[in-house]
Amino acid sequence: MTLAQRLVGLLLEEPQRRQATAGFAAPTPPTRSLWAVVLASPQEAHAAACAVGLALAAQSRQSIAIAATWGGLGDEIHPAGALPAAGRVAARVRDTGLDAVAAGRLARVELEGDEPAVAAGIRRLLSQDVPCAIALAGARGDLLTELLGEADVVVVVPAGDGPDGLTEVALADASTTARSVVKADLRLTAPTRALLCLGYVAPPWVTSQLRDIAR
Repeated sequence: MTLAQRLVGLLLEEPQRRQATAGFAAPTPPTRSLWAVVLASPQEAHAAACAVGLALAAQSRQSIAIAATWGGLGDEIHPAGALPAAGRVAARVRDTGLDAVAAGRLARVELEGDEPAVAAGIRRLLSQDVPCAIALAGARGDLLTELLGEADVVVVVPAGDGPDGLTEVALADASTTARSVVKADLRLTAPTRALLCLGYVAPPWVTSQLRDIAR
């Protein structure tokens, strides 16, 4: 065999050798979407969930997020259009038995029922593998308190008209369970809430408060 023939043989064998060994490459570890629990007043829970959902999507470099609320008041969901991807996520959520509506870049969900039902609903939302913000505006028992410890971050949103010291109590309480706790003074006036609930963008001061919240 001439030198030229040996070189040709080696060149032909190399792609086959790479193909044979490709199956033994180290597997890529699975990724998990970020999710946050948001502690907010009933009047501000919907908007706070939307704000944190948009922030998590931006941090994850994803276009869509889930914004869910339990115990929220006002700010009813009146979508003014939505991205097709948000519609697909909302449809998947509805397939799990939850009520979801696409709004902007969000799939908005209203969680209802007692604590076991809400906890089960949250588990179903987390299975969708998109960033998820869940605002809890009701009294928490053991099941929901346990979830605080599983979230990537707990965001405490001071109520605009809340009594003095309430935010500090919420921060201290969440810190006993959560891995990371962030205070976010979002200044959720009525126009700000209306903008956030459309699900497209957040005002600059909201964005600055929530930048890189899940570290």
